[in-house]
Amino acid sequence: MEGFEAAAAFVLPEDMQGSIAADPDGEQHVKLIGQYVEAGFDHVVLTCPGDDQAGFIDFFARELKPRLAELG
Repeated sequence: MEGFEAAAAFVLPEDMQGSIAADPDGEQHVKLIGQYVEAGFDHVVLTCPGDDQAGFIDFFARELKPRLAELG
């Protein structure tokens, strides 16, 4: 293993809870992004680390975009 794989080999999903949103729970994404908005960030990058880019784009359009617009 090298690079990211080696660094992530010992990280469990529970270790990331509350720090990143990596599931289909729109509420968790909005909550975490809202924390950045409250801190004054005006740009946030959302990425799809998996192999279902089309699914992520659909999730964004359906679940996230309308709710994120409410954040300001």
